[in-house]
Order: sequence, then structure tokens, then C-alpha cells
Amino acid sequence: MWHFQGNLQSNKIRSIVGWADFIHSLDNESHAKKIKEAATSLGKSQKVFLQVNLDSGTGNENRSGIDPNNFEEFSEFLISLNNLELVGVMGVAPLGKDPAPGFELLYELSLRLRTKKSSASFISAGMSGDYLVALRFGATHIRIGSSILGSR
Repeated sequence: MWHFQGNLQSNKIRSIVGWADFIHSLDNESHAKKIKEAATSLGKSQKVFLQVNLDSGTGNENRSGIDPNNFEEFSEFLISLNNLELVGVMGVAPLGKDPAPGFELLYELSLRLRTKKSSASFISAGMSGDYLVALRFGATHIRIGSSILGSR
């Protein structure tokens, strides 16, 4: 099972859909439509996580992810697309801040998503330095690369 994490690039989407079972970083309509088109042409349903910007309001709005204020509209759009299966939410803790409030927000958004699509129950959150906090807030998928491979 392959999971794609990281910034999506429009010109790489078809390739990613061809090999990835899950895409953890979907945060805009243009990429969602391209994923849908690629999945349809490949005869598959692509599993995706909706990435939320947990830095919203902290001065680091340039990070990837949708603004939490746009969560309802964007999640409904994703649910409406054929050959795209919204499986949950993803977020990266705010830079230089306590991760708990960000992960708590992600958990609350996950609960709201489940009222629309009960099977969208995954939470992708937490890295080597904060995964224990993410687990407290329901993380089902964590990224612990530097704890295994060392720092870059």
C-alpha cells in the first residue's frame, strides 16, 4: 500500500494516481478535478485526505492546506466527485507553536466530516516531534521519518 505525502504538482498528478493508494495532501479544487480525471481514466477510485492549514491565523498562512473556514464547502465538493473517495483529514502542526490546539481543530473538523460521510474517519497528523500529541487527538496515520531515518 502506497501513500503520497507532500505538495501535489499538476503535471505529476496522473503519475501519482497511477501508483498511490492514498493521497494525503489534497487542498484545492483544480487538483481534485485532475485526480478525478486521472482516476476515471485508470478505472480506479482514488482515496484522498483533505489537507487543512493548521497555521491559519498564526502568520504562517502560506503553508499548504485549505483554510478551516472553507472546510465545509470544500469537503462537500470532494464528496460529490466520482472516482475520488474522501477518507479523512490531514494536517501539519503549526510552526513553532504548541501542536495541541491545531490537532484539536483537526479532530473537530474530522467529526464534522463524519456527519456528512461516516466512512471518512481517518486523521493523518503528527510527525516525529509531535506524533504523541496527534495520537491524543485521534490520529490514525502518523509520519515518523526522521525518528527512523535521522534528520536531513
